[in-house]
Amino acid sequence: MRKNLFDNLDIRPENTFIENGKAEDTEAERRRYDGLLDKMPQDIQLLGLGSNGHIAFNEPYTPFGTGTHVVKLTDSTIKDGQARLKDGTLAGSVLKMNAAVKNLVTKCGADIGYAIDCATYNPAKNLGLEKEYGIIRDGAFADFALLDGNFNVALTVVGGEIVYRA
Repeated sequence: MRKNLFDNLDIRPENTFIENGKAEDTEAERRRYDGLLDKMPQDIQLLGLGSNGHIAFNEPYTPFGTGTHVVKLTDSTIKDGQARLKDGTLAGSVLKMNAAVKNLVTKCGADIGYAIDCATYNPAKNLGLEKEYGIIRDGAFADFALLDGNFNVALTVVGGEIVYRA
């Protein structure tokens, strides 16, 4: 994260916090990192994407709010838009959200509003965050992407500020 991201951005190192993935005492490292999270507000969390497709993540069905924990990873490979284990078993998808919306509309015949809700409001509601996320209204976070007629990202707004324009 430092070498490939933070060193290339205008972010002071003392404002970045990364777990030590090579710590010999993983339980001590887990407690250290949770302690950091407990004593400081988080404005943004950037999840690291590994070369094999793994992200700083929670496994499926991990309860929301579990905190830092150690997960035993299995070897997988990203190929042709799929994450597969070495034996060929499908391990997950690397589908981008705009492509998921496009697939619902063009391949399943879903209404565009329904497809967008599936990508925005519904996940926020499932996490109990629907008053602040997944909706555009006063008092909600102003984070959203605008898609063009081909479902490509045309504009991205974070915190009310344009951060990407095609």
